[in-house]
Parts: sequence; C-alpha cells; structure tokens
Amino acid sequence: MKTSKIKEHKDYQKLTSQINEFDPNKHKNMPTWILDVSQKNFQLMMDYVDCLDQKADALIKYLGLGTGFVGFFLGSFFCKFNSLEKGIFFLGILAWIVSVSLTLFIRTPSSVSYPPPITTAFKDMCEYSDQGAVQAKFSLYYERAAVGQMIVGGHKANILKWANGLLFFALVLFLLSFLLAWF
Repeated sequence: MKTSKIKEHKDYQKLTSQINEFDPNKHKNMPTWILDVSQKNFQLMMDYVDCLDQKADALIKYLGLGTGFVGFFLGSFFCKFNSLEKGIFFLGILAWIVSVSLTLFIRTPSSVSYPPPITTAFKDMCEYSDQGAVQAKFSLYYERAAVGQMIVGGHKANILKWANGLLFFALVLFLLSFLLAWF
C-alpha cells in the first residue's frame, strides 16, 4: 500500500490536522499514561500487521505443498480426465495461481506509518515549556502512526481473505475434477 493512500484516509487526515493545530496551552500537565496508551496502541497495530504477514507466509507454505500434490495427481490422473474434468481442473489451477499472486502481494513491503524521530521530541521540548504538552503531542503522533498501521493491516486482511477463499475454491475444484474422473 502506498503512503499516499494512507495519508488520504480520513482518520489519518483528522489526526494530522490535530497535530498541525496543536495548542500546548490546552494540554499543560497532561498525565504521562496518555503517551503510554498511545505507544501500546501503536505496538498492537504493528503486531497486527506482523501477524497478517505470518499468516500470508503460512499460506504460501500451504500453496507450495499443494503444488506438489497437484503435480502428483496431474501426472497420475490427467490422462483419465475428459474435457469437463480438465476444464474444472484448469479452473482450479487458475484460482490457485490467483491465490498465490494475492498472497505474494501481501508479502511485498508496504509503506507503513511510524512515529517521528526523537529529534522531533527535542524540537518540541524546546518549543513547549511543559512536558505534559510534549507528551500530549507525541501521543497524537503515536495515534496517527497506529491509524496508519491499522489502514495497512485492514488492506492486507482483505487481500488475505480473498486469497484464502480462492485457495478453498481451488481445492474444491481439484477434488471435484478428481472425483468425476474416478467415478
């Protein structure tokens, strides 16, 4: 997912405008736990995206194992297939290929949102005299980064859902073509 897509999302834009319109006088003596919650929220979103990547890796492994399985049966039974079974089988191969492509697309690195570097915190410390105001602004940075991760994770989850569905569809088609050839 491109950075521009993340920045166009309404939730991301809302937090960006809050950061740009930040008034330190309204946030003096902000409790420190707010920054902790924002950091934990960001970490949860990072873990969510990592979990989706791990699921995509597992699906890639299943697809690799399935390729060997299909190749074995292709060599064993393909000569027994009539045109209907061959058509169903090739439709299954097409669904399999699209599933592999979607899964590999999930694993391609995508632009993700991160909190600003520590130099921004030093700049904000010099600009605002109150530490609570700096923590409040940094909590907004972390929330915006968490929203960016959530957007990327949602995009990956949708693609993974389609890849899983296509994999199941391909397996059903393979099974159907083999059952038709067998009986």
